[in-house]
Amino acid sequence: MLKFKPPVVLQLQKGQLIRCDQAARATLIRVVCGRVWVTQAGDRQDHFLSPGASLRVPARTLALLGAETDAQVAFSAPASRVAALLGRLTTPMTRLWHRVGRRPATAGGATHPATG
Repeated sequence: MLKFKPPVVLQLQKGQLIRCDQAARATLIRVVCGRVWVTQAGDRQDHFLSPGASLRVPARTLALLGAETDAQVAFSAPASRVAALLGRLTTPMTRLWHRVGRRPATAGGATHPATG
């Protein structure tokens, strides 16, 4: 059994198995490179993760992670629900702000630099 405090990045060899028992906190597993599968106690579905994919393992959940290929896997504390919601709202608002900021000014509100 592997015990650690996130954040940590592990290098796994093909076929290597890791038992993760995160007692107190939820953990976010993110594949940096390679391919892994994760099975969790109480979850009937196995999860197959490729680079860039992630899986949230709830607190007090036993998980078994297996490397299908040589892989690099990052373990971290997931963002709080409030932070995740703010992130989902902020991105579209930022895009809109940039679009509005790039529009040409109207004739009534336009200012022109002084020319000499």
